[in-house]
Amino acid sequence: MKTCPYGKESWPTKALADAALKDIWSRPRPGGRRMEHHSYQCPDCGHWHLTSQDAGWVARPSQSELWRRQQLALALVAEAGPDVLDQVRRVLGGEMLADGAA
Repeated sequence: MKTCPYGKESWPTKALADAALKDIWSRPRPGGRRMEHHSYQCPDCGHWHLTSQDAGWVARPSQSELWRRQQLALALVAEAGPDVLDQVRRVLGGEMLADGAA
């Protein structure tokens, strides 16, 4: 079994992760222990993990994905021109533009 960079147990496919989940639920529940509810694909290692989080929970983007999104946003702002760049700087600096105008 491969481990995630964060030390989590992982499975190479959703089917194997779900089989592990089924196995966990077939055993008696230890007192007070949270039980995993579903599997999710990890954005860092690409394998599947189990979580006890609610069904609406989504795995956070990896650091590389956040960096890629930031680079894309910077490129789009650079293409849009100085007016958009000034607006973005104001928003990021705490000046929220209520109506979207400068």
